[in-house]
Amino acid sequence: MALPPHRRAITLLMQEPRLFPHMTAAGNVAFGLRSAGITGAEARERAHALLGELGIAHLSRMRPASLSGGQKARVAIARALASDPEVVLLDEPGAALDRQSAPLVRGLLAELLADRTCVLVSHSPEEVEALADREHRLDE
Repeated sequence: MALPPHRRAITLLMQEPRLFPHMTAAGNVAFGLRSAGITGAEARERAHALLGELGIAHLSRMRPASLSGGQKARVAIARALASDPEVVLLDEPGAALDRQSAPLVRGLLAELLADRTCVLVSHSPEEVEALADREHRLDE
């Protein structure tokens, strides 16, 4: 019997944040939690806490159109990890981050991904060094 998508403990974080434009930053993060069955005040509290860990709690009421590329990337990271997935697929997760926020976000990702299976696709040596236990290079 196939497991429905909302019951799979897998998340995909693509280079493009793909945030819901009609939702706030906190609403986007809470969406992942609601999809996992967490509702109401608990979903809101966890969304705000994760945004705080990423240094953007002050943006929780902003909609994606009002956010910079790096801020959108952090909201997307929070949404992807909010539901506590077992497997995380990352496609250039730091591509939209600026030089100041990239080390903070890499450090948080390394912490949050420590006990999970993760597949990372990246062109950034810093990102690979910070997030990967093993490395496989694909040559042209």
